[in-house]
Amino acid sequence: RGLHMADCIVAQTDKQAEMLQADFGLQSEILRLPNALAREMAEEHPASVRDYAHARILWVGRIDRNKRPHWLLDLAAAYPDYQFDVVGEANVAGDYSAGFAEKAGNVENISVHGKVARHEIARFYRAADLLCCTSEFEGFPATFLEAWSFGLPVVSTVDPGGNIEKSKTGCIVSTVDEMCDAIGPQGLGVQGPAWSQNARELYEKEFSPDACLARFNDVLQKVA
Repeated sequence: RGLHMADCIVAQTDKQAEMLQADFGLQSEILRLPNALAREMAEEHPASVRDYAHARILWVGRIDRNKRPHWLLDLAAAYPDYQFDVVGEANVAGDYSAGFAEKAGNVENISVHGKVARHEIARFYRAADLLCCTSEFEGFPATFLEAWSFGLPVVSTVDPGGNIEKSKTGCIVSTVDEMCDAIGPQGLGVQGPAWSQNARELYEKEFSPDACLARFNDVLQKVA
């Protein structure tokens, strides 16, 4: 009932807008959430020069079974010249997180950094060549916005807002083998520069504070 009483309904993603239309017959305005922290981090810590032959792959998230960080074990074995940085920890320690930590600790090109303070995470984005997401499902990850603000491509098993596919900021995959191909010489090695440029352009156009606040202003003017 509340939805039908609203003067304006705001959705964050195209998918949310589609669900509102399909389930309730209601139209909505799509407004992106601005990420000022991402811009500040990128400006203070500009990205390093890319070296895709010795790529640095970043994974950021909760060490949890549905996030599937264990995929990194296969990726690291396939690319011994790559470095994989894992940032995050389990909400509650358990068999899965302990097992992953033990196995990753025995892999030379995987570094598990645990929980990192918000003001320190920029150095990982700055050093990385690509962000990978191995989750079974996600909402709209803030890590994507942070990566794009640094011009980092994203290779992911999910694309909640459809931005990776539409804006060609990386690659969508379904399996470990597909991710292995996507981060390899014929994926990242060939497409990396274009993905990186598209990522930065997408952030500035859709998710920078200036872009988001201008659209907020337009919506407020309509209902004022």
